[in-house]
Amino acid sequence: MSNPDYAENAVSRPVGFWEAVAQSAALVSPAVGVTAGNIYVAQYAGFASPLAFVSAFIICVAIAIVIRGYASRITTAGSFYIYLTQTFGPVAGFISGAMQLGAYLILLIFQPLFFAIFMTGTFPALGGHWGLWACAICAFSVALTVSGVKPSLRAGLVLLAIEVTAFMVLAVAILVKSGANGLSIAPFLPSSSVQGLSGLLLGNVFTIFAFVGFESATTLSGEVRNPARTIPFAVMATTIALGAFFVLVTYCEVIGFGMTDAGLKELTTNPSPFAELALRFGGPWLQVLIVSATGFSLLALNLVTFSAASRLISALGRDGYAPRWLAQLNKAEAPGNAAVSLGVAAAIICFLLGAAYSPENVAGWTSFLATLFFIICYAMLIFGLPIFIRRRYPRDFRIVEHGVVPAVAMAGVLLVAYGNVYPFPPAPLGYFVYVAILAVVLAWAFARTIQARNPDRLGKIAKTLAD
Repeated sequence: MSNPDYAENAVSRPVGFWEAVAQSAALVSPAVGVTAGNIYVAQYAGFASPLAFVSAFIICVAIAIVIRGYASRITTAGSFYIYLTQTFGPVAGFISGAMQLGAYLILLIFQPLFFAIFMTGTFPALGGHWGLWACAICAFSVALTVSGVKPSLRAGLVLLAIEVTAFMVLAVAILVKSGANGLSIAPFLPSSSVQGLSGLLLGNVFTIFAFVGFESATTLSGEVRNPARTIPFAVMATTIALGAFFVLVTYCEVIGFGMTDAGLKELTTNPSPFAELALRFGGPWLQVLIVSATGFSLLALNLVTFSAASRLISALGRDGYAPRWLAQLNKAEAPGNAAVSLGVAAAIICFLLGAAYSPENVAGWTSFLATLFFIICYAMLIFGLPIFIRRRYPRDFRIVEHGVVPAVAMAGVLLVAYGNVYPFPPAPLGYFVYVAILAVVLAWAFARTIQARNPDRLGKIAKTLAD
């Protein structure tokens, strides 16, 4: 029998460090990131793509330090929602919470469609309509989410381990054979960029986006043991480990194809670069392993997104902003009602939109919109940290940690924002810029209206999340 009281059921803390890492790392989905994203990075940075990842690595470590500044001091559930409430008040907290929830919900449309595209394109012999694959991954994620936070995160950890291991095996194979034309430090030199310094900067738009999701362990604050230590450590460890992964794998991709005109063409046009490299440097068995690992990466990505979104929906139900039955936990202390509702809704929306506009189009639109929502969340959080420390922990303020580091992080976020809106995207993609702006305005207007009618209402949300 399920219990409607989230707070009473959330007293146990079954989640440890590795499960928290699984939440963050699987949402980054490193195999998918390098497979789908590196082709865009290479179009700007060329052979210097590894250097573009080094600079993105530095920026994302700065963002992780900003998150650590909050997470080490605020250990209650609510993630960015609570962080901004504690900094600027409930209106700002509501806006950031709405943007973060919106991003997760949008990803629940993107991910099943991308998985369906991958499966039908990579394994045509399996047959099946793309809609069946989209529904299948939704069912997989719902089933594991309702089984409880620990089983679902452990499954994500196993899938993550498989994908990382497969790509590391490929990297070692390329290094042992010295790539196509020998090892070189040239990929770490700015002169190797196709468009020089500007190419590196534009490449960073995509390399920074590859890290998006590394903060998602913060959604587990209510379930993780010793959250003041575990959450910041998990976020930092994820950022550092995946940064090293991205740099190494991208370097091996560059030298694997070779620093020649033919190699550059492969970097910028091959839709399955690592499957091709696996065949060249390991044979068919390694190619099968790499393709399978990419599929596992998509499964892990969808699973942890469902897990995070279900908790946020459950919290909204607990606060009275969604039907209260969505806050109910099952016997496994998982937000079962929220997970099932999200799974059914995601499958239906994916099928309807994909049938009307094609899975490829909808996947592109939703990934772009989710990126804009994440940019807004990150920018608000980075801007708020120095103010939060100054107001609440003035003795802890350090100019480097709370001044210089947030400035570096903000520069990176603004670079990504610039790359997404200039030149202004053509229709219909450009419409989503206005959708993101409208979402912020509506969230602000909604929060202010509630605050005007009942000044304590938004404050009670934060208090409920803090219980």
